[in-house]
Amino acid sequence: MGSDPAPNAEQLDRWVKAGELRYVLSGSGQERMVGGRGSGASRTTWITSTCEAVPASEYGGTEQQSDTSGRWPFGGGQTLY
Repeated sequence: MGSDPAPNAEQLDRWVKAGELRYVLSGSGQERMVGGRGSGASRTTWITSTCEAVPASEYGGTEQQSDTSGRWPFGGGQTLY
């Protein structure tokens, strides 16, 4: 609910540039979990604008559709970037 020690966008950027981070698993609803602002929103923006989604078929997964039923925050799918 926003109190975990998740890295911010700047940390992610540093780790990628240093070769320490290759993949990020991002779930829908992250922005909502922290009110749509702050580090959660900037992290999600950084991920979606900087990283390329890995097709689920490349790692044996299945494509998931986002859940719009309102079962926030656990109903949505996740994307590997």
